[in-house]
Amino acid sequence: MKLFTALLLAAGLAAPAAAAEAPARSGWTIMAYLNADADLAQIGPVLLEGLEKAGSSEGVEIVAELAVAGSSPRRLHINRRGGEPGSEFLEKAEGADMGDWRHMADFIMWAKRRYPAKHYLFFSFGHGIGWIDPTDTGMNAVFNWDKPRGGSKATMITAKPSGGYSYISTPQLADVFRLAGPVDVYFTFSCLMQMAETVYEMRDYAKVFVGSEEVIAVNRGLIGGYMAGMERAAKGLSSSPETPAERVACVLVNSLRETLTGYATYPVSFSVLRAKELSGLPARAAAFAAAVRGNNERAAAAYAIANVVRMVPVYGSDRRNSSYADLYDFARLLGEKAEKEETRAAARELMGYISGRLVSANASFGGAGGYFARARGIAVEMTPLARPADAQMLPSGYDAEMTTDYAGLSFVKASGWGDFLAWTASVWKEAGAK
Repeated sequence: MKLFTALLLAAGLAAPAAAAEAPARSGWTIMAYLNADADLAQIGPVLLEGLEKAGSSEGVEIVAELAVAGSSPRRLHINRRGGEPGSEFLEKAEGADMGDWRHMADFIMWAKRRYPAKHYLFFSFGHGIGWIDPTDTGMNAVFNWDKPRGGSKATMITAKPSGGYSYISTPQLADVFRLAGPVDVYFTFSCLMQMAETVYEMRDYAKVFVGSEEVIAVNRGLIGGYMAGMERAAKGLSSSPETPAERVACVLVNSLRETLTGYATYPVSFSVLRAKELSGLPARAAAFAAAVRGNNERAAAAYAIANVVRMVPVYGSDRRNSSYADLYDFARLLGEKAEKEETRAAARELMGYISGRLVSANASFGGAGGYFARARGIAVEMTPLARPADAQMLPSGYDAEMTTDYAGLSFVKASGWGDFLAWTASVWKEAGAK
């Protein structure tokens, strides 16, 4: 299997898995990539139990790869065809690194070959840190880890077999599916990954994206919502295998909403994004930014920077240090204070696109006074309110610790958002940032 993948990569083939697949034997195959190494070791097996509770059926096959506490990943088939829930061991990926994008692609190709289906749901569990891709040194500075651990975007924490860190960078998320072929639903159970900068990279490789703008505070309520969602989705697909991908994704998010409403006081955010609508987001973000800058809406911009809904930062817990903010809420606040109608109209256009076309379902609530209800399902990089001197995270001050250049991200190049951030940073400095 590894030799097969290596040969494909050496040949430069883009997505050979689709061409090599056998005829579909089921309506759907759910592929769960559970990277529960290091500090997530207790959570991964619980998520596996949720898959077992859902169970494979005549119309749905469920397979998983699970790694815990530094062990080699195990590949499993989730049973329960009319019987007791459980997992059948299939093989061990000896010495494999789940924080390597090639291995994630290998798992998807393996699942497609072994359990070919008409439709695919890819479920990825692990730590996530949004678009930021720190180096080994940068990870240690950001997370204050006292020993080598790995980190992988949307698959994170894993230790490389050779030691040190390992993670899948934002551009590599697209590389995974460029090699392995597309899926219908991409469900990321990881912190901070529902960002314009991350999902836009993968826009051509899924029909819908399910994920969270916010840090996911794992507890019984959240796990219960996940289990209920997976069980409902699997049973629904078993009886109706042609259920549209968007409907499947909405079942997952609605189950989390129903389970967590009234249960949690911390902020919760899960949303469904329509992949085909991501292509229209950069132009609207660019038009909004151009109107703001062209009309010199400095006071309105400072107001929005100061009051926008922000996610828990990668570094620490003080939201003033966070450079991740809800895009809809930022446009709303700025539009409310803008002096020119052109700016207000551009804000309304961006907001309408997000709520009316891009976001299919949104479960955002919680936080002090319920403020997180203002979040509408997609985040973006934004000038922070404050920043400790030892944790500069803005692209301009963090380049030495980055493996990914912010200006090189597809969304940033298509929207010019990096230039807008340089302008908002100057506005906030002028306003006397605290």
